[in-house]
Amino acid sequence: MRVFSRILLYVKRVQPDYAGSRADELLLLLGEELKHSLVAITQLAELTGKQHDDISLQAKKGLKTIDNILLYQQAHSGQLTLELEPVHIGSSMHSVASNMASVMKASGCVAELQIQHGLQPVDTDRRLLEGALTSLWHVFISTVEGPAEVVCKARRTGQGVRVSIHSAQANFENVSLSKINLESAQPVNGLAGPAVDLITSQGLFSLLGSQLNKAAFKNAVGFGVTLPISKQLQMV
Repeated sequence: MRVFSRILLYVKRVQPDYAGSRADELLLLLGEELKHSLVAITQLAELTGKQHDDISLQAKKGLKTIDNILLYQQAHSGQLTLELEPVHIGSSMHSVASNMASVMKASGCVAELQIQHGLQPVDTDRRLLEGALTSLWHVFISTVEGPAEVVCKARRTGQGVRVSIHSAQANFENVSLSKINLESAQPVNGLAGPAVDLITSQGLFSLLGSQLNKAAFKNAVGFGVTLPISKQLQMV
């Protein structure tokens, strides 16, 4: 994914004559081209036997990363209209955990979901929410060395529903999140490999009106975001 990050910087910095919409179009085209290559790698790995399962899983993870980057770009540029609806956060967490199961297993990680009983639905776009959660999970999978446990929890707060992910095996003490800035050569301080996934998650949550930030736990530092309780259901 470092390649995609560098291409993105190229679009933003080396091509100043492009209007915003033209740069967006170029980024989308580049994303689609990279997806074609990763699909081919996935198919070849599946054809050559079990010894290439890791290659296939990593290619699939790369495809999902690109999908989420393009999802952010399309929503940010207005090409994709947000579809806000009441969503039960537990259902989205289970959906993401299920989709991530094979990659988690290959990485030597296990997932634990801690969902407080009776949580009210949140107003959100399910596509962006699950894309943001998936990107955030990618950060942990790319950071920890298995065996490791990644905990995703949801609980009620005075401001809404707090969703957070952490792992005792991950070290984010020196990571510094700032305003999303894709033009920066180092938009996330203290994090190398999975920085693109972290930026993508941060961007998707920002489009939903929520701010991703660091969250401290008893034995770990992770990331969390607070989502507003559904106003649509409150008015019924």
